[in-house]
Amino acid sequence: MVIRMIDPGIDERILDPACGSGGFLVESLRYVWNKLEEKAADLGWPESEIEAEKQRIAIKNLRGIDKDSFLSKVAKAYLAILGDGRGGIHCENSLESFRNWSAKTFEDIQPESFDVIVTNPPFGKKLSIDSTEILELYDLGHRWNSVPGGVFEKGALADKQPPQLLFIERCFQMLRPGGRMGIVLSSDLPKYQYVVNYIRLQAKINAIVTLPEDLFQPHTHAKCCVLICQKYKKNESYSSCDNYDIFMSDVKWCGHD
Repeated sequence: MVIRMIDPGIDERILDPACGSGGFLVESLRYVWNKLEEKAADLGWPESEIEAEKQRIAIKNLRGIDKDSFLSKVAKAYLAILGDGRGGIHCENSLESFRNWSAKTFEDIQPESFDVIVTNPPFGKKLSIDSTEILELYDLGHRWNSVPGGVFEKGALADKQPPQLLFIERCFQMLRPGGRMGIVLSSDLPKYQYVVNYIRLQAKINAIVTLPEDLFQPHTHAKCCVLICQKYKKNESYSSCDNYDIFMSDVKWCGHD
């Protein structure tokens, strides 16, 4: 669903900064390859040229990060079985300072260089980030205080923050202006009104899809939603893009019980 809504193009660069075993990347690759095959059929490309172009797309345009060594190896294997793209998977902590990444990772994955980000970041109170070194890197690593006029003012560094909040900011850092993002978030987000405000200042919200509670069972009971948004282009801002439609959907069933 997320990939279809984002609709990545053949030549767009795609990142999942919390890729796990690679599900979002695999679906992205399949989707883009289907687009390529349709184009190739129209143009009458030979089979060898189609396969070569598929390899080029997988190697050049697909990137993923996960801090779990086992899961990043699973993602590499998954992509290797599918075709290729395993070289774009890196084992790092996505939330750390870029200078703490290996040279190869930073060469592959740089700020404002991706057209599409699709991700389901980890969330939960048990996973809260309490490292001062990491929290200092993020505006959302700080407390925000409501001030008159419905705006928020950045305050002192927070003691800890749920990782998904920091991932929101890190994803915007990685998107180029005009890039699109599909991210799974906890439906508790309205409790963090300053985060909603932050998102609106960074991007045009295209869609919000609430997900059924059964979706991630039996592993978690979390009630989630998907946010689809587009980072403002260099000449855009919240004030210039404040009158538009937002697609909203409340999904009741997910295909399993």
